[in-house]
Amino acid sequence: MNRRMARENVLKILFEIDVGGKPAEDALADFFENIGINLNNVSDRNLIYIKETVEGTVKNRKEIDSIIEEFTIDWKLDRLANVDKNVLRFSIFEILFKDDIPIQATINEAVELTKKYNTEEAGKFVNGILGEIVKQLDKINKRLKRP
Repeated sequence: MNRRMARENVLKILFEIDVGGKPAEDALADFFENIGINLNNVSDRNLIYIKETVEGTVKNRKEIDSIIEEFTIDWKLDRLANVDKNVLRFSIFEILFKDDIPIQATINEAVELTKKYNTEEAGKFVNGILGEIVKQLDKINKRLKRP
């Protein structure tokens, strides 16, 4: 599994949590069970990425959602397409908390995933939001008391 496929799986799991109302732990356990791996015995780096990204996105969802609402001017979170919302969520998590992933890679992958599961226009929307967030990253990190 490559990183792009891992991100697709993160999106699917977050979608299941968000739309299906499934607890994160159950959604992750189901995913790993479906691919024949015990959730507590994950060693592949992309599978570790999936686990950490889903858990981190869910754990930091309140702060992440407030950032999304701040940058989607005149749009409430519940008006966003579920694909766009969940791509933004885990992309913002990556930007804020995954220093080993280049920000531009995160944005490019977010745009491609959004275009694949939504529309070209939605991809532009996600690109614009993430671009603005990156421009104000220092301010966001200070507000969240991050280095």
